[in-house]
Amino acid sequence: MFEKLKDWTLRRAIRKQAPRQVLFQNYKDIKTVLIVYESEYTEQNAIIKRLRDDLVKDGKDVALLGYVDKKEIVSLVLPKSRIIGKKNVSCLDKPSEEVIQFMQQTHYDLLLDLTMHPCRPLHYLALNARADFKAGLDMTKGILDFMISTTEQNSPIFLFEQIIRYLKIINSKS
Repeated sequence: MFEKLKDWTLRRAIRKQAPRQVLFQNYKDIKTVLIVYESEYTEQNAIIKRLRDDLVKDGKDVALLGYVDKKEIVSLVLPKSRIIGKKNVSCLDKPSEEVIQFMQQTHYDLLLDLTMHPCRPLHYLALNARADFKAGLDMTKGILDFMISTTEQNSPIFLFEQIIRYLKIINSKS
């Protein structure tokens, strides 16, 4: 019953959001990227860091914001990287105002939501991010501008590669 209330609250937040002005940029013109992801329990996230490094090699300024379902977070809060946990979300799974403000300090050209499973805290983060274009897995309607539906290789690497591939293809045709 409480899970249904949490889902209803998220759907309500999505409906109440003002209409978005989607700005699609050429991949080469994208300067700032926010990656939202499910953190490993150990908080090491080597895969996510590798994907960040790939974007940095392409000249992108990348920030990371992850969520792990545990109370105590051991990772440092850095200017461009943060992992949040249960202490940072309300009983309805909504991130705290402090976390939202941390995320909204910067306006991003692109948000990459590499969430592989339904995760309300990450859905709220993607919903509230200040980004011109939001892309990720087709999971929750009304949050992302570009959604990929895949049954193959459900992994953040595969999702990342597909999103970047499509962004580059779309750019080459425009």
